[in-house]
Amino acid sequence: MTDQPALFAATPPRDPVRCPRCGWRGEARELARIAAMRSKSRLLDLFCGGGGCTKGYQMAGFWVRGVDLKPQPRYVGEEFVQADALEYLAGLIQSGEIAEFDAIHASPPCQGYSISRNNGCHKDAPRMIDDTRNLLARSRLPFVIENVENAPLLDMPMFGIYVINLCGASFGLKTGQFDLARHRLFESNVVLSALPCTHQRGQTIGVYGNGTNAWHRRKFGRCVTVNEMREAMGIDWMARKELSQAIPPAYTKFIGEQLARHIRAAEGRDLAQTEDEWGACEACPACGEETIMEGR
Repeated sequence: MTDQPALFAATPPRDPVRCPRCGWRGEARELARIAAMRSKSRLLDLFCGGGGCTKGYQMAGFWVRGVDLKPQPRYVGEEFVQADALEYLAGLIQSGEIAEFDAIHASPPCQGYSISRNNGCHKDAPRMIDDTRNLLARSRLPFVIENVENAPLLDMPMFGIYVINLCGASFGLKTGQFDLARHRLFESNVVLSALPCTHQRGQTIGVYGNGTNAWHRRKFGRCVTVNEMREAMGIDWMARKELSQAIPPAYTKFIGEQLARHIRAAEGRDLAQTEDEWGACEACPACGEETIMEGR
């Protein structure tokens, strides 16, 4: 029996290697996987929900930890923390652990800014954008805030704050002949490019948590199915309620690719390095020392 960390204990050794400094034993394949993971930029996804935004950032090459107040059994990121998102972020900033991350995404609750608030719905919903922005600024990291079109996101290029608006149809998201519009605003302290809105007016699909509204029932002649919602959103792992709160991964893949370029330019790191390329990395996963790993 080896003295390797429990994380790898269930993996049968293959091409075993050993760290001569701390004695860690494992397999070369696992060493390459760990090094590849460490080579990725790390993103913190606050108010992550089921992981629509997370999935897009993963597709753009990021390692992602999600944080949400509610359990998220279908969350797709590498790590999940159940906690108050802003309290968790404040704790990371205070402890200095925020330095483990390269960027932050936040999707504070949108109900307090939604047009449904005007007809009495969600009138007591929290409005957390200002508090979120203030904490993100304290992190001193590249950040993105996502919310609905009526939300008070700041577009102040003179002060290094930018806003873009994305539409699902711009990414080819649709089901049948119906485009996904789902306009969402994204504020960032990184310059982001946008795509033009291309949805066909009167030919859109809505993704809601409480069934299908009257307009879409008239259009479809029936209720919209969960599978149609999943197809339109590009999300196949969520239930209806999760879908209603989600952001299509295509949006954050598009944004994440731009964040990755910004990080590479700022830090000189290349996210495109693959596990195979990092197979020669000799950093021990137990002690972190770079040394010559001995074959055993």
